Amino acid sequence: MVMAAVGRPVPSRQPALFLISADEAGARECLARAVALRRAGVSCDLDARGGKLARQFRQAERVGARYALVLGGNEVASGQARLKDLQTRQESPIALADLAARFAPG
Repeated sequence: MVMAAVGRPVPSRQPALFLISADEAGARECLARAVALRRAGVSCDLDARGGKLARQFRQAERVGARYALVLGGNEVASGQARLKDLQTRQESPIALADLAARFAPG
């Protein structure tokens, strides 16, 4: 109610995007991206514990995320990643710079 009262979008209970870290560089990037995306009004989540990719994907499904994005050193260096639709299991390329625009509300 407070968010609506001050004109901010009310976040969904289910994140639109779940950030998955593949390595240490990816973990740092996931955290930085999550902060930036949340400031842009994007509902996103990540598993701060990191760990195996399979466990992080299970966590993404548990919280009801629609999309998952795996970030590692290669993705950070290239600025490109693969966005996975967790419902259809299809993957598509996305520029990291385009994440906020792709998931921004409204």
